Amino acid sequence: MSKIVTPAIERQMKINKRRPVGYIASPFKEAWRRLARNKTAVAGLIVIAIFIIVAIIAPWITKYDPTAQDYSCTLQPPSAEHIFGTDNYGRDIFSRIVYGARVSLPIGLLCAICSLVTGGVIGIVAAYFGGLFEDIIMRLCDIIQAIPPMLLAIAVLAALGNGIDKMIIANTIALIPLYARISRAAIYTVKENDYIEAGRAIGAGNLRLMFKHMLPNALGPIIVTTTFGVAGCILVVSSLSYLGLGITAPTPEWGSMLSNAREFLTSAPYYIIIPGVMIMITVFAINLFGDGLRDALDPRLK
Repeated sequence: MSKIVTPAIERQMKINKRRPVGYIASPFKEAWRRLARNKTAVAGLIVIAIFIIVAIIAPWITKYDPTAQDYSCTLQPPSAEHIFGTDNYGRDIFSRIVYGARVSLPIGLLCAICSLVTGGVIGIVAAYFGGLFEDIIMRLCDIIQAIPPMLLAIAVLAALGNGIDKMIIANTIALIPLYARISRAAIYTVKENDYIEAGRAIGAGNLRLMFKHMLPNALGPIIVTTTFGVAGCILVVSSLSYLGLGITAPTPEWGSMLSNAREFLTSAPYYIIIPGVMIMITVFAINLFGDGLRDALDPRLK
């Protein structure tokens, strides 16, 4: 009986021929190879990289100070001099968009990382020890998660006041239950594996078992959740700034730009459309990359 060779099998055979005898690819290399084959994920990664590069080289690609006011050229439409136009204070919108990427992107990433570290540790410890301790931790997470994250962040900011550090604290508190639950579920998938029992048998401590043996083998869903969390944090930060509870003027930030542009929706629509499109493109690109990363890290799709 002849063998059926599909295009996927042919690609794998070609890859195997190029590899030396005895070669065994690491899980991360295999995940990267699958990710590189996903065109939409690569497109999202390229867009994210472009935004990061533009934010880094902002002083070299803009010729206007993002906070400098010039009342002689207020609300000018896009032109050769100001490619995105100017706002009601005469500030160049392109410069504010570029410098705004330096605020929105790092804050969104930092909020996701802080939430991941805090909630992840709580979820890992709860899953490892289990019992009454786990029940108490998870019920506290249920109480926090009963409040919508946006509303909880607003409440925390109302109590602490405005500021980047307060915004990061507010977003971290709001997202802790999500990461705690994801980490707990991921640890449960590896908790009873044989190598964990072997580690206990040779006297490995709790910290070593949790963070050296369990966590690396449960990183897939945690990484994917963090990727989507960055997009969610950017939206929350922009929404809080839009409501006047986040980054305040004159600091360039996409959400605060939307808030300032509300009054000029009909007279200068470009003023509100451009920062809105930047937020949309950024979140869309991160979600595309997150979808591809989820597929790449899914062992069922190897």
